[in-house]
Amino acid sequence: MLLNLLLSTSDSLNEPNLLVFPNPSANQFEYLLSLPDKQPYVFQIHNATGELIYRKSGNPDSEIIKERISSSQWADGIYYVSVHAGNFLKTLKLLVQK
Repeated sequence: MLLNLLLSTSDSLNEPNLLVFPNPSANQFEYLLSLPDKQPYVFQIHNATGELIYRKSGNPDSEIIKERISSSQWADGIYYVSVHAGNFLKTLKLLVQK
């Protein structure tokens, strides 16, 4: 079901896409990243002051990357979740609220 949602929110099935859920989040959230060309990517999370909270980069083995991240130690507030892969750049807001 999440894969269908990811694909349906993309302009094209051949374009990368990013979903973050649940949003707002309390103690953990997941991201789902679609990279049809399996290109190298950088995934980052910054807090509202611009401080880097989390970073992951890699060369995916599959077109879909799914990961769960704990936000239990983070302060309540808005965080910016971004991914950069090739010419694709997308940033989403994530609200952490306990």
